[in-house]
Amino acid sequence: MRGFALALLFVLTALSPSWADDCSLKEYASLDMGNVENRVVVPVTIGGKEFHFMIDTGGVYSSIDEDVVAALGLRIRPLDTRYFELYNTSGEVAAHYADVQDFALGPIRLDHFNMIVTDHKPGEKPIVDGVLAPDFLSKVEVDFDFANHKLNFFSQDHCPGKVVYWSPSSFAEADFKYSFSHIVFMMTLDGHDVETVLDTGSPRTLISENFSQRVMGVDEKTPGVESPPDGDDKELIPFGYRFKSLSAGGLAINNPLIYILADRVKEAFRKNHNDKQDYDPVYGTNITVPDVILGYNVWSKLHLFVSYKERKLYFTPVVPH
Repeated sequence: MRGFALALLFVLTALSPSWADDCSLKEYASLDMGNVENRVVVPVTIGGKEFHFMIDTGGVYSSIDEDVVAALGLRIRPLDTRYFELYNTSGEVAAHYADVQDFALGPIRLDHFNMIVTDHKPGEKPIVDGVLAPDFLSKVEVDFDFANHKLNFFSQDHCPGKVVYWSPSSFAEADFKYSFSHIVFMMTLDGHDVETVLDTGSPRTLISENFSQRVMGVDEKTPGVESPPDGDDKELIPFGYRFKSLSAGGLAINNPLIYILADRVKEAFRKNHNDKQDYDPVYGTNITVPDVILGYNVWSKLHLFVSYKERKLYFTPVVPH
């Protein structure tokens, strides 16, 4: 969609200073990092008014709530679903986007930023005003400093591997591939290699229902399964299970609680598409579900630096200062 390409071009222009002879870390912004229902939230301003946006590495395009759009009088346009469809984990499809003007995160300012408009049920109160996704995040380096409750944005102009400023002598790292705007890397779960997506927008760590049953041998009848927290969609997340260990890059997390995720995206796609062409292995639409989605309840125990430039994750356990 042409509008999003133009918005991203501005981000690249706005966030591209040149330090010809010095490739040390250059900070763009350091924001107070809040927690709303186990989601990382930071303050932003639109037209000088403050709002709170979630940081979501598991998304694709940044979004803004329909109530904020209405309050600001923003113009919306329809998404052209002939070329792509955007599904959330509940199987809902996005329909519109808005031209957001005068958008700022601390000192980072954007004149125009096209965002998906998210709908909600009448009377429902959304937990955040919007979401910052990889269409923005991938243009910077992102540092989650839980010890100091700070989210830091750095320039991608730095020396490879010289980013762990908080613990330069001891850290773990993992390579990732950037697939469909997602950070995909390999972890080991109870001795099994698992393809994992880092999803900072997910409050819980999840494992696909199919993978859990087929590879891990865990289903609702397995001894020790736990009920999801009150308020969770029991059909989407029916139960959780404490595995023994989840590890990557030499760092292990013991007894992680991982919840089973029902496959709503594929169900919604099947409901919306009846043409056999959609399922053609060569020309059809590629609908994939990762083995594991690494959510807040696990990754928030780490100081995490996401280097989109290097395609690497750097992390250490959080050490309170």
